[in-house]
Amino acid sequence: MSYAQTMNPNASDLYTVAGGGKLVRRERMAPPHLSVDAHLTTPSIEVNVRTFTLDRPLDAVFRPSMGYLDLSLDSRERGACGAFGGTSGGAAGETAFGRLGESVLVPPGQTFHVRCASMQRRVVCCMFEPARFDQLRDWQWDAARLELCRDLRVAQVRDAMLQLAGEALSPGFASAALAESLLMSMLVHIARHVRGIDPRANQGEGSKLAPWQLRLIRERVEGAYGPSPGVIELAQACRISARHLSRTFRNSTGVTLSAFIADARIRQAKGRLADADVLIKTVAYECGFTSAAAFGAAFRKVTGRTPRAYRLDLLGLRTAPEHDMSVRR
Repeated sequence: MSYAQTMNPNASDLYTVAGGGKLVRRERMAPPHLSVDAHLTTPSIEVNVRTFTLDRPLDAVFRPSMGYLDLSLDSRERGACGAFGGTSGGAAGETAFGRLGESVLVPPGQTFHVRCASMQRRVVCCMFEPARFDQLRDWQWDAARLELCRDLRVAQVRDAMLQLAGEALSPGFASAALAESLLMSMLVHIARHVRGIDPRANQGEGSKLAPWQLRLIRERVEGAYGPSPGVIELAQACRISARHLSRTFRNSTGVTLSAFIADARIRQAKGRLADADVLIKTVAYECGFTSAAAFGAAFRKVTGRTPRAYRLDLLGLRTAPEHDMSVRR
């Protein structure tokens, strides 16, 4: 029997903790605390666009029997946080409380403790049959993987959730078929995201960064405009400590993080120096150096040449006169 056939419209799709730590069904929030603005149901997925209005803080523990995924259409409250496990069992790992991201996934059967202040927020919620995800899953849930679920940063999932919200609010031809297709696409991208984490990320001197962490660091460093991201910022993005990042980055790449950042910014500078219309001091700023002098010293240390000499060689203008304005200093 499908989820849609067994769903009680007056009961919550989540469990909550009652007295004595027992997990029981709770009634759906009544208006004006909860407004279901749109609804779309298929044999294996339910999509709701909901507006929550809470006039007092929420502190509750949930354990959904279905997979639960939501996307906040408004900014999460600064104090909104959550943690997996630790209450009434049901979780393969325990995590510390951390800030909720724009999108949150609670895998079926996992226990999630959420806290937030009074709020008004619109959310797209997606509940799906566990079997749809289990057919893709070849891992066991642990604390490291559950950490990813509290702040699920997968662009394809966000886009699909917005599309599902649009179908719920304004159904079109074959909306149910499209919803089923979008669900499978989301679950595949989530599976790829979760499988990329190294469950040993916090173990031992020989541990290495997961592919997604290395990719994130590379994107942040190489895509920086102005000052380079610091170790603390990169560590927070990778969900590990700064000390652990420094150690595991070297284990993973054979170079230190500071050397990688310096090399990446010099490579970025080389690309910018190929444009003769860009001032060298502008290149210095764009690549995170505090002055043209600091840039020149760092560039010469790596390449053996000054930025100007490199530019002249690159443009084939070694013999250009000093007053030639086609090459800016």
